[in-house]
Amino acid sequence: FNWGYSLNPVELNESSTITSSFSSGQGVGKDFRVKYSLIAFSGGINAHAAKGTKLTGADIALFDTAMVAAIPAARTRSKTGQTPRFYLRVQATDNQLVMKDLREYLAVGYNTDNEYAVRSIDDINLDISRLLHYLQGFEDRIDTIVYWCDDNIQIKGLDELKAAFAGKLQEVVAAEL
Repeated sequence: FNWGYSLNPVELNESSTITSSFSSGQGVGKDFRVKYSLIAFSGGINAHAAKGTKLTGADIALFDTAMVAAIPAARTRSKTGQTPRFYLRVQATDNQLVMKDLREYLAVGYNTDNEYAVRSIDDINLDISRLLHYLQGFEDRIDTIVYWCDDNIQIKGLDELKAAFAGKLQEVVAAEL
C-alpha cells in the first residue's frame, strides 16, 4: 500500500497541548488532527511476488472484507471517527497488467461554498467518472471489479461503472462485515 492522502484540502485543529506517547515508550510527539479528510489509499497484489505463497481466492475475498471492516474495528486514537466510504479492487485476467495509481482519477465535489469548510461526508461527493473512463481502456483485461460503497457517500459515476462492468462486478456484501 502507498501512503494515504486527503482528496480534499484539510484544516488542522488548533491545539498546543495534544501529544502522543509512542507505544515503544520511547518519547513523546505532537499529535495533529484535521477537521475532516477523505483519505484515499492505493495498493496492489503482485502476482509474481505472491507466487509460491499459497495465496488463494478465499484469502483475497477475506482481504476485501477486512479492508472494509478493519478501520471501524481498530480502536486507536489515530482511527477515531474514521469510516470506510468506498473500496474498489480491480482483478486482471493476467498477471502482466500494470495500472496507474487509481487515485489520480478521483475528484471531489463540494456541497459547501468553501472546500476548507468540509466537516462531514455530507459536505462532499466523490466523482469516479475519470476512473470509469480509465478502466474502460482495460475492459478486455479486467476479470473482476470488487467494490463496496458506504450508504452515506454520494458517488458520481457509480451507476455508470455498474452499467459498464455489469458482468464483471462483485460487491463486498455488508452482511459479511
